[in-house]
Amino acid sequence: MAVHARVLTNPPMFVASLRGTVTIADFVERIKKNAADPDFRPDLDRLIFLHRDLYISDAEFDTILAMKDKFMTEYFGAGVPNIGGAPLFRAATVTRPSASGSIFRLLRAVMEINGLIVDHKSFDELAPALDWLGATSLTAEDFTVELDGF
Repeated sequence: MAVHARVLTNPPMFVASLRGTVTIADFVERIKKNAADPDFRPDLDRLIFLHRDLYISDAEFDTILAMKDKFMTEYFGAGVPNIGGAPLFRAATVTRPSASGSIFRLLRAVMEINGLIVDHKSFDELAPALDWLGATSLTAEDFTVELDGF
């Protein structure tokens, strides 16, 4: 699979690396795995590495809506959490300029349909992303797998 993911415990954070061809089914599978992982919480901040060769093959609006629905069902059941207008989580993407960042902005907009606010920012370097997430105790050495080939 072109999606590698893990949950850090200190600081608590979901980390993912996406490379090669990724489908919405890959994202849905990751959502299911996250829901089954006792260390994962839907409100964890995210650090997502988008590799230069990333291609999301079926990122059509209807498939993105289906992925959002799976996210809502797996993480929240029937109800949407009341977050009082605050972001549910922050997502920092580390990427070289590409269209992939646009996909994540679209996903954020789709999630806001359900009242879930996601604070997203794109970075072209790791250090500023970690700083924005408040994870300054982490360094590139903590992300050797995710940075491989970056």
